[in-house]
Amino acid sequence: MTPRVSVLANVARVSLLLASAALIACTPTTEERPGPGHTGAVICNPDIPSPQCPPPGGGVGQSPDGLFQLSCDVIAPIREASVTCTASNTDGSAPAVSGWTFTSDSLTNPVVRPAATASSTQWSGPVVVSGTVSVAGTVAGTPEVASVAIVVQPRDWSAKLAQHQAARDVTAENRLTGHPISDTLLGRSWLGSRLQGGNPFFVVGGPNDGLAVYDDIPILTAADVAYDGIALSVGSEFWQHQLTTGHCSQARVISIIPDIKLHEGFPPTNLDSHVAIFRASVDSIGARLTEGLLLQNGVRDPFDAASMIGALALQQSAAFDNDPIRNAFRVPDDGSSSCNFIYNY
Repeated sequence: MTPRVSVLANVARVSLLLASAALIACTPTTEERPGPGHTGAVICNPDIPSPQCPPPGGGVGQSPDGLFQLSCDVIAPIREASVTCTASNTDGSAPAVSGWTFTSDSLTNPVVRPAATASSTQWSGPVVVSGTVSVAGTVAGTPEVASVAIVVQPRDWSAKLAQHQAARDVTAENRLTGHPISDTLLGRSWLGSRLQGGNPFFVVGGPNDGLAVYDDIPILTAADVAYDGIALSVGSEFWQHQLTTGHCSQARVISIIPDIKLHEGFPPTNLDSHVAIFRASVDSIGARLTEGLLLQNGVRDPFDAASMIGALALQQSAAFDNDPIRNAFRVPDDGSSSCNFIYNY
């Protein structure tokens, strides 16, 4: 018997506060799995390399005939760290390089080195996404290609927070009906989120030239809360139909208001509230889903990811009403559940 959050079930209602929040589901990629400091982090055994846990240090790849090779000084860099890859002939002679490419399952298009510098024997720069660096050349007139896989490691975003607008008490706007039909409609929260900010990091030069990732969680949230100010007032129709004595009496109609506001999340410093749970969920889910999110040329659209974050956070906030431990709010002022307000009138 508790006031509940308004679970916005479609794009139009989610956009009540923030117009661009569309609930479009998407699936996390391997690249975006959480790193150290997050629940579900990969624990690597240095003696057992894997795609997610490559050996430390650099790596070398050779052409099929072994005459041409590519070496990269780091193959498991932390996101945004620099990597230098060098082409060479295995016999020590000067290599004849003709082009460089970077491919990744996380990209819609490969990164191709501009023709003006395509013959250079080195390619270096910050990397923000896992993939494969490949170099093409010729040895004694024979075309050769060598490649090295780069597995980018996530940054620790366990302490990152999204941007949260100040919660507003909108009771005076009379968004609620004045005739609640259950305890859950005595108060309400309107929660929303959208893609905004994030302090983008843009890569210039190297295998990830032109790519960009966020340095902060690119999500802005907003929250409006209210109690039914029409119904919960002395002399209202709702007040007049309540008992004159007892735990669910006319007096409780008024004394319950501070409890409703705390339950909904005004002020949001009450951690056991819809607003606080929504914000904390956006922080934790947002950190996991946007730490490796590409701003462009990625297989996942940032707006879709932001919508997914908002939808999951709304689910967490809504579940709070049914949490017997965290949700301590009850209509009766003695903490029991032995009575209800009268709604059928």
